[in-house]
Amino acid sequence: LLDEVTTDNELTAAYVRQFNAHCTVMPDSPQIEKFDGLRAETRKNTGGPVVIGWVGSQSTAYNLYVVWEALERIFIKHPDIQMRLLGIGKDALLLPPFEQVRYSCLEKYTQEEMIREVLKMDIGLFPLQDVEASRVRGVLKATVYMSGEAAVICSPVGQSVELIKDGVNGMLAASTDEWESKLEKLITDAGLRRMIAQAGLETVRAQFPLDKAFSILSKVLEGPKNG
Repeated sequence: LLDEVTTDNELTAAYVRQFNAHCTVMPDSPQIEKFDGLRAETRKNTGGPVVIGWVGSQSTAYNLYVVWEALERIFIKHPDIQMRLLGIGKDALLLPPFEQVRYSCLEKYTQEEMIREVLKMDIGLFPLQDVEASRVRGVLKATVYMSGEAAVICSPVGQSVELIKDGVNGMLAASTDEWESKLEKLITDAGLRRMIAQAGLETVRAQFPLDKAFSILSKVLEGPKNG
């Protein structure tokens, strides 16, 4: 039997505790400190087109189908916006067959490249299928967007509903119509976009600093105190 197990959210912890009661939740830090180190030299183009971003991998690209129709509608209404996709590799067949969506891709990235890209994004997308695999995953992608001061829109799946206060530090969208509506609000209202992005940044600073994660891990490694 393992002495201790760590996980990044309570949903997976509840499952693990069926087999080992010694399970500690340790928030997955987006390493906001690294974002801060590049923030001053990598600024958003506030006078340019709104950049909608998605960070992921080939294995998670299927989640873009959740927001496909909403994106098509939005890009028809806003011909000047841009979409940036990170981590999809070279297989374009993994993506929805976009018709109106104008996008560019970074096939793979280092941590620093990812940070610089997110710092240029205005809106970050975190769509998820409402299945068990999505419900038990953490919210690292959302906190990465928040660290880069991108206003995040998430599917209300799993831990996202605990992290996001809709309209305050991010937005939640459960349907195609909601995705379109929330995107429309953020694209057309720069003040709202900045307010939500700032609140998201403050959320990460308060809840996900790297030293907090190390403090929790240190206690796990030390084990229970004698006496």
